[in-house]
Amino acid sequence: MFKFKLIFVSLILMLSFSAANAQEGPDNPPPDRFDGQNRPNLMRELGLTPEQVQQIRFINGENRDKMRDAQFRLREAHRNLDQAIYADKVDEQLVRTRLRELVEAQAEIARIRTMTELAIRKVLTPEQLIRFRELRQRFAERRQNRQARPQDFLRNKPNQKFNKRQKPPFKQ
Repeated sequence: MFKFKLIFVSLILMLSFSAANAQEGPDNPPPDRFDGQNRPNLMRELGLTPEQVQQIRFINGENRDKMRDAQFRLREAHRNLDQAIYADKVDEQLVRTRLRELVEAQAEIARIRTMTELAIRKVLTPEQLIRFRELRQRFAERRQNRQARPQDFLRNKPNQKFNKRQKPPFKQ
């Protein structure tokens, strides 16, 4: 029973971290997207004017506390749901209520992020918006390439030696 709980809690934590990583925007790229030296300065690459930089910083600052509070509510909702699921005596209605609270917290984060991105998008000129889309596409391609590398690496080495703990990749 303990192993089951440990596995389930680990799964929920992984999902929480993946949800947090999925919450990205033009002002909040995920930390693993770029290494320190290759991290682009989007404001410089877009050619933002000082006034635009000031507007974007104001938008981000205005929403920073809202986002922090929403993320706190999301973590709290996760904890409450876990407690309801693993209580000595399970109450399905309470689990449903806690699940609804979790979904509402996730929706609030999506709403804040979307409205922040929309406000920032309104600051950009049409040319900057085109450049921004190109940069996002390039960064998405880099991420896909980086995620594909380990699989490609193993597939391209048919004579790879594996120790007893490793298993060879599936052949397609």
